[in-house]
Amino acid sequence: MRSISKMLALLAVVCSFWLSTKQGEAETRFTVVDSSSSSWVARGYHDYTVSPDNGWTFTPSRNFDNGVGFYISGPALAGTTVTYWRLNFAAPFNALLVPGEYADFQRFPFQDNDRPGLEFASTGRLDNQAAGTFEILEATYGPSGEVLTFAADFIHYGETLVERYAIVEVRYNYDETPPPVEVEIDVEPGKGGPKPSRINLRSKKTLPVAILSTTDFDATEVVAETVLLGDPVLLEAGSGIAVPSVGGSVEDVNGDGMDDLLVLFQISEISGFGAVAPGSVEVLLIGETTSGTPIYGFDNVRVTPKKKKK
Repeated sequence: MRSISKMLALLAVVCSFWLSTKQGEAETRFTVVDSSSSSWVARGYHDYTVSPDNGWTFTPSRNFDNGVGFYISGPALAGTTVTYWRLNFAAPFNALLVPGEYADFQRFPFQDNDRPGLEFASTGRLDNQAAGTFEILEATYGPSGEVLTFAADFIHYGETLVERYAIVEVRYNYDETPPPVEVEIDVEPGKGGPKPSRINLRSKKTLPVAILSTTDFDATEVVAETVLLGDPVLLEAGSGIAVPSVGGSVEDVNGDGMDDLLVLFQISEISGFGAVAPGSVEVLLIGETTSGTPIYGFDNVRVTPKKKKK
């Protein structure tokens, strides 16, 4: 059984290695998903998105109700006239804005003390009153209270009239990738028995690794093309490179009545890239499901080194 300190160290390897494969995926955008033609602020826009990719600047701030504000500005998109959007979110009782649903808001900054507040404005337009609900998906702050990441969805009713609706999303440095899920894996399923399975680095064959289904996890949802394998110690040290699978198949490898995913790795690649080396005692497998959830698993191994050249 692993010690807590070793488990934390291995999880750190998983997270850092996973993040290294996902660099640059944090999202910053403002989207009007849909709005009615009578929405004064959203102007009937739908499927409308601005982001830094099309020259828009997102400036976050902390407002005087302990909430979060954004001034989002840039060149008007083709067929539109808006050059800025302004948002302000506030929780009841001047509380820190944290993830959760905030129902029955009033227009910021005129909300009652026990009600959430939201301001939603665009170039030259702002309703006198507003109603609706917003959900904070993420809000993180720096040492001085500055906004580091933020994500929110809201539905806004201009002048509190439901027919004047706007459905809006805002993302700032937000990574929607869910946290990794640990799964059970078995190297050379059925051959290791109680002892760790052996990896023969001299072999020209493939190494099968089973990702096992459980009552809480369906291994068949893992995308075989996303699966990588390597020794976590070597990966952390940067002396080894994880290798991708070369194929996969669905079968019940352990006879428990649940389909598993059997993925294959070319042993010559494992050896050539240093993914596993003599002295390796454990392998780490990472991958991704069809819904984008990262997965990882560990298994103990024994390694037979390559023959030395005479």
